[in-house]
Amino acid sequence: MIEYGTHPMGINLLFRFHGSAVIRTLPYSICGLTLYLVFHYIVIFDGIFENSVILHPYVLSVIIGAYSFMIIFRVNFSYGRYWEAYGHVHQMHSKLLDGAGLCAAFHFQQSSLYDRPKCLSDDGGISGESMFQKLRSRRGNATQTEEVITQTEEVIVELQTKFELGTPRLRKKFREGTSDNGDETEYGSTSIMHSRPKKDRQSTTRFITMSPSASTEDRNPANNPSPYLQELVHLYSLISAVALATLRCDVEHCSIPISRYIPGAPWPPIDPDTLPGVSESTILFALGFERNVYARTRYNAKRPLGVLSGIGEEEASALRSARGPSAVVSMASLWLNEFIIREFTTGKSFGGVAPPIVSRIFQYNSDGMVGYNQARKVAYCPFPFPHAQLCTYFSSIVLVVIALLVRTFIESVVLGAPIVVFTLMALLGIQEVARELERPFKNTPNDLPLVTMQAQFNEALLATFVGYHPDAHAWWSEEHEILT
Repeated sequence: MIEYGTHPMGINLLFRFHGSAVIRTLPYSICGLTLYLVFHYIVIFDGIFENSVILHPYVLSVIIGAYSFMIIFRVNFSYGRYWEAYGHVHQMHSKLLDGAGLCAAFHFQQSSLYDRPKCLSDDGGISGESMFQKLRSRRGNATQTEEVITQTEEVIVELQTKFELGTPRLRKKFREGTSDNGDETEYGSTSIMHSRPKKDRQSTTRFITMSPSASTEDRNPANNPSPYLQELVHLYSLISAVALATLRCDVEHCSIPISRYIPGAPWPPIDPDTLPGVSESTILFALGFERNVYARTRYNAKRPLGVLSGIGEEEASALRSARGPSAVVSMASLWLNEFIIREFTTGKSFGGVAPPIVSRIFQYNSDGMVGYNQARKVAYCPFPFPHAQLCTYFSSIVLVVIALLVRTFIESVVLGAPIVVFTLMALLGIQEVARELERPFKNTPNDLPLVTMQAQFNEALLATFVGYHPDAHAWWSEEHEILT
């Protein structure tokens, strides 16, 4: 996806060529201009342009009108496919996050593992008025507007100097494979899932044996997440990465490009042209050439999808053994659901929550897979061939029609030549926009930013480590106790 800002008269949009529909129309415009010059300077055509009913503007306008209707219909459906794909990916992530959030919320009810806050209903001596006073005393000293503005300015200055996307400093960090704090990142690497052994995945995961006698600080989920939580977010991150990778339509049986996600690292750039080693020839793009399935697979290998804790060798081998995208995603889904069921049947990870309530987790996971399969429908079902072929035929016819129309009514070649070029750019540009948007998972750089979406999904999963609300323990703390 190409990011762009708003400048006066859109000046900043004029100088981007890779991914532009304007540059895709140049071959058509050159052909139309050549035909116009041939009709204008070769004397043998002069007799055709005198008293010809075929060249009447009404006849030519019927052809152009029919073509306009076809390309507008196509671009409308292409926009629909593009936004539908984007919406289904977000739906998948939304439902998976709902499931992960419920798993974590149920897990936090284990008082033997965490310092679970006391329920408000457990203390019958607190009246509604007392609760209101406690709430006011706890939250009455919230940050004032002036402080918020000052803090915002400080953050903006820091972002401008350290993490601003598009700056040479950040691009250098991606080329070097390091984050701003010096940690290694995976966004600029080409590591794929079969290259990371199992022991590496375990070493990057902070698995902990929690003790009921641990201190209050150690028993805070944010400070000391349990092995259950860490494995849970790994499996949710894995199923998302596998699902998004299959939408990119790589070569079957090739390893899925998966890398270890490092929390807190800079977001992967939305525009793939800013990544090192993934540039594409603007000339080939202008001529309408695209990567074949093998070149696209190599290209996607340079844009790995981050997974929390990485991926083990056994996991990678099992995923490679599955045939077809549906089988790969189904295997990852099986691992996730089996893990949840196994933890639930032990009775130690869900805090005694009733089975009918726990079943909502599987409903959310199922809804997430519905979103994936809807996105897969867009990825694997192309725009209908008959309509695409008809638009291509009429695109060639329009070249001749526009040249004839301008030659008939405009004698000056100085005025007629630019009219031919700009008219063809306007008409055929809409056709090229439709061609770019109708395949939102393949056509780079106008494809969906799946790598960035995966990184944001990972950070959302890590939010499940936060645990209880910050004020959950404050109701009964001595500091805020109401004097009676």
